[in-house]
Amino acid sequence: MEVSIIIPVYNHLDLTRECLDSLKETTAGIDYEVILVDDGSAPDIKAGLQDLAGERVKLITSPLNQGYAHANNLGALHAKGKYLVLANNDLVFLKGWLPPMLAAFRKLARPGIVGNVQLNAKTGEVDHAGIEVTIDTSLRHIQTVPSTLGRTPAYSRVHLITAACCAIPRKLFLDLGGFDEAFLNGGEDVDLCFRVRQLGLKIYVSNKSRVRHHVSFTRHGRNLNTEANSRLVQRKWDKLIATHAASQWPDQYLKETLAAPLSALNPQRTYDAALRFLTLRKGPSPVALTLANCELHRKERHWKSLLDGMSDSQIRKEERNMHASPLQDSYKINGLYPTEDKPGVWIREQAQFTLPRGTLLSSITLSGTLHPDTDGAPETRGELGLQVTVNGIGTKFFTKLETGEFKLHFPDPPARADEPVQIELKLLGTARSNTYAYLGRVLANKGYIPSPIRGKLAKYRPQALNKRLCIEKLDLNGQNVFNFALNPTNPLNTEYALEHAELGVNLVGWFKAQLGIGESARLAAKVLKNTQLPYALVPLKVNCMASQGDTSLDAELQDSNPHPINIFHIDAPQSADIDHHHSPQFRKGKRNIAYWAWELPDFPDRWIKYFQYFDEIWTPSDFVRNAVAMKSPVPVLTMPHCIDFEIPAGDYREILGLPKDQFLFCFAYDLNSYQERKNPKAIIEAYRQAFTGNPIAKDVGLVIKIHSSGRNQENLKELKALLADIPNYHLIDRTLSREDTYGLMKACDSYVSLHRSEGFGLTVAESMFLGKPVISTNWSATSEFVNAENGCPVAFKLKELERDFGPYEKGQLWADPDPADAARQMLRLATDPELAARLGQNARQTIKELYSPQRLSSLYENRFRALALWQR
Repeated sequence: MEVSIIIPVYNHLDLTRECLDSLKETTAGIDYEVILVDDGSAPDIKAGLQDLAGERVKLITSPLNQGYAHANNLGALHAKGKYLVLANNDLVFLKGWLPPMLAAFRKLARPGIVGNVQLNAKTGEVDHAGIEVTIDTSLRHIQTVPSTLGRTPAYSRVHLITAACCAIPRKLFLDLGGFDEAFLNGGEDVDLCFRVRQLGLKIYVSNKSRVRHHVSFTRHGRNLNTEANSRLVQRKWDKLIATHAASQWPDQYLKETLAAPLSALNPQRTYDAALRFLTLRKGPSPVALTLANCELHRKERHWKSLLDGMSDSQIRKEERNMHASPLQDSYKINGLYPTEDKPGVWIREQAQFTLPRGTLLSSITLSGTLHPDTDGAPETRGELGLQVTVNGIGTKFFTKLETGEFKLHFPDPPARADEPVQIELKLLGTARSNTYAYLGRVLANKGYIPSPIRGKLAKYRPQALNKRLCIEKLDLNGQNVFNFALNPTNPLNTEYALEHAELGVNLVGWFKAQLGIGESARLAAKVLKNTQLPYALVPLKVNCMASQGDTSLDAELQDSNPHPINIFHIDAPQSADIDHHHSPQFRKGKRNIAYWAWELPDFPDRWIKYFQYFDEIWTPSDFVRNAVAMKSPVPVLTMPHCIDFEIPAGDYREILGLPKDQFLFCFAYDLNSYQERKNPKAIIEAYRQAFTGNPIAKDVGLVIKIHSSGRNQENLKELKALLADIPNYHLIDRTLSREDTYGLMKACDSYVSLHRSEGFGLTVAESMFLGKPVISTNWSATSEFVNAENGCPVAFKLKELERDFGPYEKGQLWADPDPADAARQMLRLATDPELAARLGQNARQTIKELYSPQRLSSLYENRFRALALWQR
């Protein structure tokens, strides 16, 4: 059998009868069968279809309506013909319609699908002679039959055809898997054409084959289903659609160029368009491809709104999240100059705006004023206009502007969110006056030029004609971005820039680690929670030997770092391990900030190499900042720790087994933080001097809390030896939760830290937050918040290290606090409760003022705002 004609039917029995009658009248002499596929018609229609079945007409019934694609696929499985003709049931076949279509498979080169000319049944006009992709990437029915010198070719090659009436080899259709049933009553024919062409086969229209089509019964305009089908076509075939759209560009560009002012001519692009128009240069123009892809992106945004229910702001936010790079891109302006006596800026010849990636454009609006000439002076007379070009490819001409205020609109500019946007302005109508201005400058001092000529040219030097046109505002999508009338030298609307920057922070650290740098990361998380910034808490994968018992942030941890800023709480020497454990992609394209602590005034030279992994450094104190900044090639900022926590309830003296009737001095430290630096020896010596042989000795006690003793047995042994001969000491040798640690500090009366150096002094600050008077070495970071009004600073002398202690090298300086002075401070506090209370109250106030979440969150936000507004 030569032909199987598949006709899907869903109701419309009268049309189906008319279709079959015309088919019988026009297929004499052809070996064919008709396969009617009832796609869930109403019961009365089903009965009528049974009457139509016969020797040549096979009826296949589907109990449910499953759509056009499914019906054709079902029919093809039952077909026996060499060729399939796919036809709608609202067609009327005209005499001689089928032979030219079948002949195409014998006569033409590599035919894949052959369509025909379809006439509107009501008007008789051509409704379909193929489908073309237009320059705006739309699919349009061709509604004219080609003709050359009055002669119509037998066949035309087209981009695509409709399946309302087309022929295809049955084997090809089945090999391709038939229609894609993801389409629902539309788009499946276009998809099939693209798949056929992907095999190198061609799509033809037989111009001698004619049918009448009751268009209104099958084509009901655009609805949500049509939109969904169109979206699926675009998502599958965007590259081919863009290529076809680009092929239309040379003709349109040449037409626009002929209509534009001669001064706007782009010789290179015009030459390229002419060569492609004459088919002397093959392939799509890169400019045209970019324009087409911009249109495809715009349509996808339309479908996100229509089909996905996304608001315009949600779509823009999604695109900014995907593409914005606020810390790499910026807003830039070039070629605009403030006027002396008018609001706004003027253009010498050309001006440029650069907008960062992530900017979705649906419209550009330029506002300004064209001022009148100056009393008819020739150097100020002339018609002015603007040429606006977006990304070097889309251009609009605004010629012969009227005097007065103007608003110039550029709808749907060719811009994509994944690329920066370039907007170029070219002033039109000033070529002659600009030339005179140039000559006026270069000939001003040339004595051989007659003075009347030099005088005339000199009048053009200020470019008064150019200054008549003042740009006052640039709006994008109805939002103001630049306001030159308000501030011609710094016109950027910072609120717009910040809103569209999509700043966010990936905080990376050992959130579970029970050590100082782990607490540093947790405190930073507390700050971020008080900002308006989106953030992610990412566990640092670099090896950490400390106990991992803190679970306070477990529910918020994630592995991905989606935001543009990474902040790493890490020791400098471990910075080189980040890429190994997280991969180089983790840092790539981000602004990478290290939060480093260091305890001595000289940052080690051997650590300078670790700056290469970061764009800036944050430190917890000015003391650390000064040390790091001296060696740093990148910015170094002080961002202190946040001190704010819930004060634990309960009697912690009882909980921890401490005496209820003693004035308790407390000190807590991690043996991994180097005992020589923490200097408990000086505390014990001061306590000994203050209370040995003193009548009040029975009323005071010393609490020392340590952890990490397991790997520091020698230090533990030394500590116990120092404590052996003093009364009323209490050694707590275990890891406490943060709540219990705060409870310990709360239970004691004073905190003592005779450190040799601190990068911040977290336990000192926490004790002050609890309202405790502290005794602290008056050097390094603690001296930034402990003073005689809120604590007891201890005198010291600077001492040179005589040997290395871990990272602290011989020859560095640190403090040697005076135990005798510390002993005097201990006695004062133990014997003067009013003093202790007053200092404690002041201490709490100091910490709340300096290190509150609100103040620190403001520091974070101000820094990130500044980064987003940098002009790079």
